[in-house]
Amino acid sequence: MKHPIPEESLSYWLDTTELPRYSPLLENKETDVVVVGGGIAGITTAYLISQRGIKVTLIEGDRILHGTTGYTTAKLTAQHDLIYDRLIKKVGKENAKLYYASNIAAKRFVEKTISEKRIPSNLRKERAYIYAETEKTLKKIEKEWEAYNKLGIDKCAFQEDIALDMRTKGAIVMEDQAQFHPLPYLKRLTEEIVNHGGTIYEDTRAVDLQKGNRVTIKTDKGHTITSKYTAICTHYPFYDKDGSYYAKLEPSRSYTLAIKPDKKYPGGMYLSADHPKRSFRAAEDDLILVGGEGHPTGKVSDTFQHYEALRDFSEEVFGVTAIPYRWSSQDSNTLDDIPYIGRLTSKDDNVYIATGFKKWGMTSGTAAGLLLADVMTGRENPMEELFDPARVKINTGFSQFLKNNASVAKSFASGKTKGKKQSTKEISIDEGRILETENGREGVYKDIHGKVYRVSTTCTHMGCDVEWNNSERTWDCPCHGSRFTYDGSVIEGPAVKPLESYPSKD
Repeated sequence: MKHPIPEESLSYWLDTTELPRYSPLLENKETDVVVVGGGIAGITTAYLISQRGIKVTLIEGDRILHGTTGYTTAKLTAQHDLIYDRLIKKVGKENAKLYYASNIAAKRFVEKTISEKRIPSNLRKERAYIYAETEKTLKKIEKEWEAYNKLGIDKCAFQEDIALDMRTKGAIVMEDQAQFHPLPYLKRLTEEIVNHGGTIYEDTRAVDLQKGNRVTIKTDKGHTITSKYTAICTHYPFYDKDGSYYAKLEPSRSYTLAIKPDKKYPGGMYLSADHPKRSFRAAEDDLILVGGEGHPTGKVSDTFQHYEALRDFSEEVFGVTAIPYRWSSQDSNTLDDIPYIGRLTSKDDNVYIATGFKKWGMTSGTAAGLLLADVMTGRENPMEELFDPARVKINTGFSQFLKNNASVAKSFASGKTKGKKQSTKEISIDEGRILETENGREGVYKDIHGKVYRVSTTCTHMGCDVEWNNSERTWDCPCHGSRFTYDGSVIEGPAVKPLESYPSKD
C-alpha cells in the first residue's frame, strides 16, 4: 500500500512552534546596523551584534523563519557531502581545514547557546554518515576518507556498512555531530535581540540600496532605513548591482517527507553519496525526515514526482505507516562550494552579504553570523579570508560558471518560444499552465473554487520566463531562482517586484 502524501506543503518545524509576530516598518528609521533576512544567518548576526550593545534592526520580507531555515532538515554537522577532497583540490589543504573548523565552531556555538539558555530544542548528539551504494561512488568515498586523514579530522571512521537494511559499499562516519529542532532556538535569539534594544520588522521587503558613508535601504512600502552597516542575509542577495552574484550562484530545490516508520530507527544522520540524493534523520513524535531529490530551480514542473520518489524509498527502507508532513526548500551553491560571507564587493566597507550555503545552513548560517558580527564590530576573525566573496573571480570557477550561465541562456531562450493559443477553460481545477494569449505567454492557475489567476511569465528580476511548480503551486524562475505565488506575489528573490497580473476573462 502506498500511503497518501499530504496535499499541502507544511513544515514540521513551523507546525510545532508558535512564533511571535512583528509589525511591518511604517516609518523612516535610523539605526547602527541593518540586517536583511529573518533566517538563521540574519538572526544569528543580529543577535550577536545586539549582545555587544549596538543598535540593530532586522527586517524580513515575509515572516521570520518562514524561508529556507523553516524548511531545513536541521543537521548540525561539518560533514557536508563529499566536500573535503574537492576543497583540497580547489582551495588547498589549509583552507579546507579552515572550512571544517568554521563549521565545528558553529556547531559548538549553537550547542553552547542552547545549554546556557536552557532552550528546549531537542538537541541530541548523533553520528553523521555518508555512504556509497555503488563501486563507482565507493571510490569517491575512499578519496574523501583520504582527505579526512590529510586534514586531521578526528572522531571519524571508515566502515563497510550502516545499521540499516540497505546494500552499501562503504561509509564514513563523523562522530560527535548533532541534530535539533531549530525554531525554538532561533525564536529565543529573536527574543534576546529585542530584549537588548534591537528591533524586528516583518512584511518589510528590502527593494533597493544606496551606498555611502551611511547605507540607505528602501523598502517595498516606500520607507527607508539608514545605517552605518548593512548585512544582506537573504539566501540570494536582493541587491546585486556590483557583485554579479546572479552569475556566481546556482539556486536549487530539494524535498522532504516526515514519515511514521514501521521499522525501528537505529539512530544517526545519513546522506547518500550516490544520486539521487537521500538524506534521513529521526525527529520528535516518532518521525523520520527523509529528504533529497534536488534539482535546479524552475527546471521541473511536475515537482510532486519527487515526493513520490521519496515515499517509494521510505517504504522500501523503513516501512511507512503514515506521512503527516511534506515540504520543500531552496538554497544556492557557489562556484567553489564555499559560501560567500563578507563584503558585497572588495570596494565596500559597510555592505556585507551571506549566501551560498548549499543546503548546509544550520552550520554555515551560524558561521556567517559569527563572522559578520565580528567584521561589523571591528573584531578580527580567522575565517574572513576563506569566505571573502571577492576571492571568487569568474576564472576561479570558470567551468562551473560556464555551466551555470549556459543553463541560464538556454532557459531564457526556451522561455521565449511561442506556444499555441488556448483558453483558460481548458485548464482543470488546481492546475497551472502556461498559455499563449494576446498578452504573450501567460501563467494561468485555476484554484479549487474555479477562480482563475493570470500573470505574465516574465520574471521581474532579469526577464527570464518562469515555470509552474505543481507541488507548491508557485511560479519559479529557472535562471536565478526567484519564486512567486500563483497570483504573482514575490515569495523569494532576487526579484523584488511581483509578476504583472491580468484580469480573468473566463
